[in-house]
Amino acid sequence: MWNKNKGIHQMWDIVYVDEYVPVIKYYKDGELNKELGVHVERSFYIVSALDSGRYVDLINNKLAIKTRNG
Repeated sequence: MWNKNKGIHQMWDIVYVDEYVPVIKYYKDGELNKELGVHVERSFYIVSALDSGRYVDLINNKLAIKTRNG
């Protein structure tokens, strides 16, 4: 994406598990974890405007950008 338009198009915050220091607070199911910005034990979707029909998928507990094959 950078080479196409010489600009930043998407930004992600990535925190590695071994670098993450959680706050000692226990959340109930459905409660908002304000530090991470997600609800505990609640499904979510990643919505993006990736071109060429690409999408984000979860493969073996890792996120991957995939291309649709029809």
